Amino acid sequence: MPCVFVESSRSEREDVAVRRPDLALRSSRMRTSPLVQYVTMALIAGIGMSSPSLAECAKLVASAANMKRASWSEIESFEAPKSLNPKIDIVQTIKGTGQGKLNIDQYSIAIDKNGQEPKSLLNEIRRNLSGIVFNGSSYTNVTPLDADSKKLWESDNYKGSIIVFTLASIPNVMDLETGAVVVSCQSDTDFLVSTVKVGSANTYSSPGWHPVSGNRAFGVRQTGDNSLTIFVKASDRIVNAGIFKTVLPNEFVFTQGSKVWMNMLDNLKAKYASRNPRDAASFSQRVDY
Repeated sequence: MPCVFVESSRSEREDVAVRRPDLALRSSRMRTSPLVQYVTMALIAGIGMSSPSLAECAKLVASAANMKRASWSEIESFEAPKSLNPKIDIVQTIKGTGQGKLNIDQYSIAIDKNGQEPKSLLNEIRRNLSGIVFNGSSYTNVTPLDADSKKLWESDNYKGSIIVFTLASIPNVMDLETGAVVVSCQSDTDFLVSTVKVGSANTYSSPGWHPVSGNRAFGVRQTGDNSLTIFVKASDRIVNAGIFKTVLPNEFVFTQGSKVWMNMLDNLKAKYASRNPRDAASFSQRVDY
């Protein structure tokens, strides 16, 4: 028998919606295309789709007069969700797993734009962290945790990827400390990484506790008609766990970290020597928490 479709009147549909809202909802879903249904459910569940592009994850502190804790508030208050990656055991938040004073720092340098947009320069730096940022420092062997993180990290939507690196080592002998971070925020002009605990073996597949709890931004800003400023900016505390709970004093850890970022400025000067590197600036301070 052929099916006959009879369109109900508006008043009849409204009556159904009042008496049986479940039927009205079901009916509306039937009239909605599968694509619209998928998009709607993905937005609700937060899965299967990339997040909308943010204006920025962090703010570049451009004035010496603003080098105070309040200018780091967006990074200090940020807490990455554990759901970013199933391999995360613990997100090392400033409040939850940190101890002692709060470190706030920023390292920056300007170069000529030369027709390059901030997004392009950020991708260039991100895809070569070992060579451009960490070359010559104690931070080495920057690599994704596993195949899933590698696929994310090498894509344009890399939020959620976990990156592992050596923090200290005896060259050509052994790694003394490894650490992991997850990309917790991504925009066209910067990204944020948050420290995480993954495993406990101090190996690349199971790095254990990161020495600090907090967040660090890597970014590029257009700061003049012909200038791009490259910067890193962080807010973190020593982790209250593992050997870091009792063995290493706060200032030692942050001083070692500062050497890494000062070395980064030297690397950037060399890498972009033809683009008039200038206005290199560093700020690192510990404040009561």
